[in-house]
Amino acid sequence: MLTNIGILQRDLGQLSPALGSENAALAIAREISDLKAQVQQLGNLGTIYSAAGDHERALHYHQLSLALAQQVGDKQAQAKNVLCMGELHEAWDDLDAARSYYQEGLQICRAIGDEALQEAFRAALESISVIPS
Repeated sequence: MLTNIGILQRDLGQLSPALGSENAALAIAREISDLKAQVQQLGNLGTIYSAAGDHERALHYHQLSLALAQQVGDKQAQAKNVLCMGELHEAWDDLDAARSYYQEGLQICRAIGDEALQEAFRAALESISVIPS
C-alpha cells in the first residue's frame, strides 16, 4: 500500500512525501525479510532521487536494488535497474557506460523474453547512437 502511495506521490511531483512513503515501505519489507519487496522499494527510491535531481543517490539505490535482485534471481528487476543506471550515466554524458548498461539490460530481457523492456533498451541504445548532423 505504501509503495502505491509513494509512486502516486512521485508521479504528482510530491517527491519528499514519496521518499517518506517508500522509506516506510522499505523498513516494513526489511522487518518482515521480504527481499523482493526490498528490491522494489530500493528501485523506487532510486527513481525518486533521480526525479529530484540527486543522481548520485539515485545510482546508489539502483545499485543496491540490482544487487538484491541478482541475489533473489529477479531478472525483470535487474533489467529495470540496469536501464535506470544507464539513463543516469547518459545524463552524465558517460555514453560508454550508458551503452554498456543498455547492452547488458538488452541481454537480460532477451533471456527472459520481455519484449516491452527489450524495446526500451533498443530505444535507449538508438538515442545514444545517433550521430549529430
